[in-house]
Amino acid sequence: MIGKIKNAKYIRIYTLSRCLFVLLDIFKKSGLYLQKWSKWHFYFSNTCFVIFNRKIDIECVHLFNQISLDNTMNWISQFETELPRYITPTLRAVKAIADKRCKAILPLSKCAYKLEMNWLASFPESYKDKISKKMKVLHPPQELLVKSVLDKHKNDKLIFIFVGNDFFRKGGMEMLNAFEIFNGKLKLIIISWMNINDYVTHSTIEQKGFTLDYFSKNSDWIDFYNGLPENEVLQIIKNSDIGLLPTKDDTYGYSVLEMQASGVPVISTDIRALPEINNNNCGWLIPVTKNEYGTALFSNEQELSNLSREIEEGLHSILVDIFSKYKASGINFIRKKGELCLERIAKEHNPIDYGQFIEKIIAG
Repeated sequence: MIGKIKNAKYIRIYTLSRCLFVLLDIFKKSGLYLQKWSKWHFYFSNTCFVIFNRKIDIECVHLFNQISLDNTMNWISQFETELPRYITPTLRAVKAIADKRCKAILPLSKCAYKLEMNWLASFPESYKDKISKKMKVLHPPQELLVKSVLDKHKNDKLIFIFVGNDFFRKGGMEMLNAFEIFNGKLKLIIISWMNINDYVTHSTIEQKGFTLDYFSKNSDWIDFYNGLPENEVLQIIKNSDIGLLPTKDDTYGYSVLEMQASGVPVISTDIRALPEINNNNCGWLIPVTKNEYGTALFSNEQELSNLSREIEEGLHSILVDIFSKYKASGINFIRKKGELCLERIAKEHNPIDYGQFIEKIIAG
């Protein structure tokens, strides 16, 4: 979002919520964190009180996944799910969004728009009407990272790439299971901090250890990086053929945009915002069982087991199709999808269009 409005001066604001959120994070990492503080942790991560920079003439505060309870500054906010993401919605929060100081709230996807409208249904109709008029779906901007797939060199084997710190939540184990029988035909690159105990799989340190050992034993076809600087990640993406995000739950899927902007078509699940940014023309979608808001079902062991099976079977089926076509006609069908990725990013995530839209709202 930063720097997208031409000739605008951007400054970082300092907020009470950010200071308290950082303090609570320190307690959490030190072991002094109390579970009863969790609701405050969540509250402070999603609420903005400006405490510094008041002497600077700020025309508008641009927030992400936050609302402002400061009644002196105009603000806009973009969000991935609901706004605000409180555990218990409050009328004060709704009043802040309905207030004239809030110029707009911008869901990143149609999915987020639908979730927000459902959230607002709990409050008086007058607030819903005011807030719905301020909502407009605005997908994030993404610059093209290559001009053409013709700029990409051809690899000896197909290179697949997975980028995601929550390896287990994002379908990493299902990916390994589906890929194992194809290991002689491909190179799999994994870039991940291998976070554990995520809210979907509740993965353990033992699972992490087993998986890292698997990477080591299969280094002939798996390249594993335990985190890399962003510029190095993007360079590896550019040199890859197919991206992967077989995720169980994601609010958006930003790595998909970076891969598509590199002319790399992506295999993803069809949850949340992903069908809005990926499809079977420019990539591949794995269908899974979802609720009415596009969220996959994983609230109990049976649902999670079913979801895991759907992802693994769907990914296996797609891989069979890819290698069949690759054997018959080479990489051209993948490159064709890559070109469609570039066209989609240029049309739907244009940074200039994004900046002009934001500028119009602020001037509004």
